[in-house]
Amino acid sequence: MLLAFGCSDLADIRNSIAIDQSLNSEIIYKTVRFPDWLFCANSNLKNFHNQKPTILTTVSTDCSDCITKFINWNSSKKLSDLSDYNIYFVALGKQTDLLKEYLKKEDKKRFLIIIDTTNTFLRDNNLFSYYQKTLVLDKNHQIVYVGDPINDQRAFDDLRYLQHEK
Repeated sequence: MLLAFGCSDLADIRNSIAIDQSLNSEIIYKTVRFPDWLFCANSNLKNFHNQKPTILTTVSTDCSDCITKFINWNSSKKLSDLSDYNIYFVALGKQTDLLKEYLKKEDKKRFLIIIDTTNTFLRDNNLFSYYQKTLVLDKNHQIVYVGDPINDQRAFDDLRYLQHEK
């Protein structure tokens, strides 16, 4: 789940939005890698992966609150306002019955669900401190913002501002 920005200069993003100072400075502008082996539960990664900013959220496959988060994101009217972004969820753990049931019921075209059964994605990108957080990546996969635009109005407003600044 990547959120990519079409801004011509990353410095514009840095200057436009005040990034939460409580964040570890090492995470901002860190590049996130998406290995080819990632398994996409509801589509092909290549169909989603393009030169757009990316919104990326990590969740647990056996967490009912996480499945609720999928449903909330999928039904949110705000999602259409973020159409300039790729939206990826990285679901950590085995494909549980709970996740399988969700995948059967919901329209999965609004965002990509990547299954990581070994937590390798978090480990390889050194993102364990940001488990169950929402990261915004620019088109070069650098983290430029941390915040959930569906459940946090300030994050939504910040991303809309960035979207219109391109």
